[in-house]
Amino acid sequence: MDKVEAQKNLKCYRENIQGASMIHPCDMPQRLIDEVAVFIREQKRLVKNLESNLESTK
Repeated sequence: MDKVEAQKNLKCYRENIQGASMIHPCDMPQRLIDEVAVFIREQKRLVKNLESNLESTK
């Protein structure tokens, strides 16, 4: 993956986290709340990995 693509993906993952964090769980079943939490954790992991890779290529 080249640096430009990595930065594009990083932006996309951050937007996913922001959007998923805005979901209000008031009327959601617990299963869906758990799935959103897993999605956010996975996106954060991807962000961390990409940031680490971008730092190492400087």
